[in-house]
Amino acid sequence: MATLAFRMACPCLAAVGDAVGSVGCLIAAAAVFALLWTLIANMPHPSECRCIGDLYIKAGWHKHYPFNMVVEVHHGEQYPTKGSHFLLFRCGRNSERTTADPKCQWHQRLKFHVRQCDKKLKIFFMTAGTIKNTEVPSLELDIDDDLCEQNFPKQRAYQFKGKDNRNAGKAKLSFIKIEGEIPSEATPLMQQAMLRAQIDAGESDEPLNLDLEKMTETDKLRLCARCITGPLEKMAAFGSWRPVFVKAQ
Repeated sequence: MATLAFRMACPCLAAVGDAVGSVGCLIAAAAVFALLWTLIANMPHPSECRCIGDLYIKAGWHKHYPFNMVVEVHHGEQYPTKGSHFLLFRCGRNSERTTADPKCQWHQRLKFHVRQCDKKLKIFFMTAGTIKNTEVPSLELDIDDDLCEQNFPKQRAYQFKGKDNRNAGKAKLSFIKIEGEIPSEATPLMQQAMLRAQIDAGESDEPLNLDLEKMTETDKLRLCARCITGPLEKMAAFGSWRPVFVKAQ
């Protein structure tokens, strides 16, 4: 009897074994595909080699050299009233986002490296959710036409488009092209000062040459003083702090 039961169970066990083997093969294939996709996505573009990049520019296939850019995200306008919202930016390999805020008062700065082959900056207006984020309106900016040729717009409100191409809120943004690298070890105030100096130089079409290593402490203080604007605190005579509003000249 036991032998008969074993013989009847053998086909079932074989079928289960085949099913488990098939599932294992599918998982392995998916893992290999994901690995290949990651390698391909992170593979350098030929134009990232400077000599080849020059050929792309001369042939007219690309219009800009690689550069660093800071996007100042100010605030949203005409946004949905329900939920907390954030902006998601995608440019080439870069993907950055703001924090979620129900009133869309982001006031954040995001840094991007724009490759020579990058042509679009995509921005998504996201609503944060408990389980998943909801993506509705979006905006696509052309790196050459909307940013470079527009001299990197400042304080401009951009309209998002939702379903059926309907207007779905605005976001006020500023784009700043960074000449060279801003040292990551610099203090936030010094980084802001260098950004402000680059903005001022760009608006006046004047060359800018900042070398922190060669600047004296007095020169650094003067550079920071030109950027100090906003709420500050001053110590009163009895040791307490009181808010003041100062713009150093």
